[in-house]
Amino acid sequence: METPALARAYLDHAASTPLYPEVVAALKETLHSLHANPTGMHASARAAKTALEEARERIANLLGCLPHEVIFTGGGTESDNLAVKGVMRGALSVGDLNGVVVSAIEHRAMIAPAARLESEGARVAFAPVTTDGIIDLDRLSELLDERTAFVSVMAVNNEIGTRQPLSEVARIVRERSPHAVLHTDAVQAPMWVEPEEFMLCDLVTATGHKVGGPRGIGILVVRDGVKLVAEIEGGGQERGLRAGTPDVAAAVALALALEITLARRDETATRVRALRDRLVSGVLASVPEVVLLGAHNERVQGFAPFALAGVESESLLVLLDRAGVDAAAGSSCASGATEPSHVLTALGVDPQFIGGALRCTLGWSTTPEEVEHMIAVLPEAVNRLRALRVDRRDSAVS
Repeated sequence: METPALARAYLDHAASTPLYPEVVAALKETLHSLHANPTGMHASARAAKTALEEARERIANLLGCLPHEVIFTGGGTESDNLAVKGVMRGALSVGDLNGVVVSAIEHRAMIAPAARLESEGARVAFAPVTTDGIIDLDRLSELLDERTAFVSVMAVNNEIGTRQPLSEVARIVRERSPHAVLHTDAVQAPMWVEPEEFMLCDLVTATGHKVGGPRGIGILVVRDGVKLVAEIEGGGQERGLRAGTPDVAAAVALALALEITLARRDETATRVRALRDRLVSGVLASVPEVVLLGAHNERVQGFAPFALAGVESESLLVLLDRAGVDAAAGSSCASGATEPSHVLTALGVDPQFIGGALRCTLGWSTTPEEVEHMIAVLPEAVNRLRALRVDRRDSAVS
């Protein structure tokens, strides 16, 4: 397969965004100048502590919460685990509340710990979604009761990009389960939606490498009054909720990345929407037997999730990689999994398409050339795989 002039097209922003140049510069400077442990007593330690707390304040101002409500973690997965395990282990120790309700299309970082809690005595239920990838509010309401302790509905789905009606979710949870803590995984949200849409929750997960910041740093916003049992113990840092020496440079870089993201969000969203629409129209026009996943009106600008008949995602990604395209089949955390995506299964995607998931995600650095590159190379890759499949079938018959 010949590769056009462009060397590579990076269409995997939902997995990890390139760092903003300003963030790279700030990260280098902070790593050099603030090397001390911020829990120490000497001048260098105090300088690191000051930078850490200033980063916390900057993030709080951006998100509309109090600085002490921002807990630094190692990333989105840790934040999700701390949220559900922290709430439920506290609730189960008292015994009055034992219910966990999460949407069926949550990230595995929420679904896996929720399932584990079932073995510890929790009642766990997964709220279904519509074929458009939007949570079924009626079914959610039916699953809630007076003993529900924890509810999680992600702000923007990480595989198909659909935004969830969190204000309606919050209203239903407050009515049906007044003692429940409401959490949202907002990892994919800051690039595309106003913080007000996800900051109405009691617990909010975010992470650096989805917003032009570094990997290995995340936050969990813990509203006043929410009680958590710590997952990582030992040092008392982060209000006793996350022991360990804080990564000051990463925290500073995350604060800057969020500032840039929110300041440029409208401009980025408008530009990326046009690129995404061009990608979608180009793929649908040049590749037969392909469907676009999720509700169009509720899909954020950076997502172009497809499913193709007669193609295996893993093989398709290999050919695209050789042709200079970085894309994904679904959640990057599910790489290597042989089972179909739990998100596409929850949507009820036709079995002939479900094995051919292709997630293309765009972001702040995406260019028109990258989009055109993908449109140019995808048809040949798909045709090659489909022809190979036909040849194998014919050989089996003969």
